Amino acid sequence: MADPGVRRQPHIWERQRRAALQSAGLLVHGTAERRDGAVNLVATRLVPLTLAPGARSRDFR
Repeated sequence: MADPGVRRQPHIWERQRRAALQSAGLLVHGTAERRDGAVNLVATRLVPLTLAPGARSRDFR
């Protein structure tokens, strides 16, 4: 899972990997960092979002 602009520490990913891979969406808690002209979010917690009944997720690929 490589999201542009979101960095995860290995221990955060290992602890919350299942939620990240199985959820229709995620709420990402973290700290914004600016380095070399780029702004990234360093994730400290991933919270799965659930969809309302009958709602569908959208794939923007």
